[in-house]
Amino acid sequence: MAFISSMLELIAIWRNSGRRARPARRALFEVHMLTPMQTRTRPSESSMRRPTWIPRPPSWALDIALVVVVGAAICISIAVAPEPDSREPNAIAYGLGIAMAFLLFGRKRWPLGVLLGTVLCLNFYYAMDYPGFFPAIPLTAPLYFAASSRNLGWSVGVAGLWVVFPLVYRLFVDPEPVLRVLNDSLRDGAFFGAVILLGVIVRSRRAYSAEVSARLRRAEAERERVAKELKVARLVQDQFLPTELPDLPGWAVAAYYRSAREVGGDFYDFTEMPNGRIGIAVGDVTDKGAPAAMVMATTQGLLRADAPRLVSPSAVLGRVNEVLVSNTPESMFVTCLFILLDPSTGRIQVANAGHSLPYLSTMNGVMELRATGMPLGLMQGIKYDELETVLPPRSKLLLHSDGLAEAHNDDREMFGLPRLIKVVENCPPSDGLIDAALSELNRFVGPEWEQEDDITLVTVERSPTVRADLREAQTSANSSHSAS
Repeated sequence: MAFISSMLELIAIWRNSGRRARPARRALFEVHMLTPMQTRTRPSESSMRRPTWIPRPPSWALDIALVVVVGAAICISIAVAPEPDSREPNAIAYGLGIAMAFLLFGRKRWPLGVLLGTVLCLNFYYAMDYPGFFPAIPLTAPLYFAASSRNLGWSVGVAGLWVVFPLVYRLFVDPEPVLRVLNDSLRDGAFFGAVILLGVIVRSRRAYSAEVSARLRRAEAERERVAKELKVARLVQDQFLPTELPDLPGWAVAAYYRSAREVGGDFYDFTEMPNGRIGIAVGDVTDKGAPAAMVMATTQGLLRADAPRLVSPSAVLGRVNEVLVSNTPESMFVTCLFILLDPSTGRIQVANAGHSLPYLSTMNGVMELRATGMPLGLMQGIKYDELETVLPPRSKLLLHSDGLAEAHNDDREMFGLPRLIKVVENCPPSDGLIDAALSELNRFVGPEWEQEDDITLVTVERSPTVRADLREAQTSANSSHSAS
């Protein structure tokens, strides 16, 4: 019956550890697979549990049942084990048997003490010349609990003692048939070995359960840390992304932003400049999460502070680069495109710090506005080229991040810059360039597409009419761009 108790405890430990292991695996999965574009529903705890096909009795009921069963088994064994020349069992004999059973109440708190107490009671019983009985009956439960509580050496020693000593005694002191003695010794040894092995298995299962619980706690702590970090980063990003678009007579300015994760690394911004001009910035931070959000906020703050003072896009990027080099981690940098637009003349000045090239669509086709420069935050003393041109009537200017061109469909084919140029070239004058680009992207990737990188689009479109006194400025600016 002690085996029944042992198996019930083993099954209970197995079930409980299984319940703990599943939330641990779920928590670890959530930490590494956080995606903002999908709403993840956390399964309820009741849905994760096994059906309770094995009822778990209260511990006190299990203790009482174990003591009663073991005590009854010992007393019955004493009563039915008469031996010639042995002392007739009396109240002391049965009292020793009951005492060995009552010791089991302390099996969880003092497993080694219960084992040694049982051994002493057995020795006292045999010393008083009471009839012998199968010693595995009182020793099974103490051996199991000692082996399952880091007392394996004591369990093996006691089991070996109760196998070797009877073997020697029955072979040499009170000789019995050799085969019967060997059979009984092998039987006892195998039984004790199985009990000890079961205890070792339960101990290993407990250790595994403790490890899973520790992993669960670490995973939950990591998940909470990441959630807090993303919440802070999202708050920072929301504070710095523009809430309103510039309202420029004769111009249409549009912007689109979609992050691939909870917090993206892309940003765009509009800054009011002297003399009614407007500064337009589009950038991409290499990292994600709270660190990227802080670098993004720093970059946008520097642009807003320095652009109205320095005005020149190349000077603005140079100043921002000098600050970021000494204030960002070595593995992090920022690509940024800064454009200064004069709405009254259509003249723009462009400086680029390693960002995707903007595309200008005019009646003559699509052209790249190419200005070179290294990303911000990599190296001090960088000089940035500056390009000047004029946006003619009916022209459309597209500023974009690499998330659009580097999108992949199910066949792992990339959307690519040539496809984006065709979208810009074929976009009807009456249609918005952002809508045309997103429609082509959706058609290319399909409905099951999982976004890989942030997508940022900013378009500046000039109305078809232009004042006559501005044509000369536009012509001279286009001529200077062609010469460069």
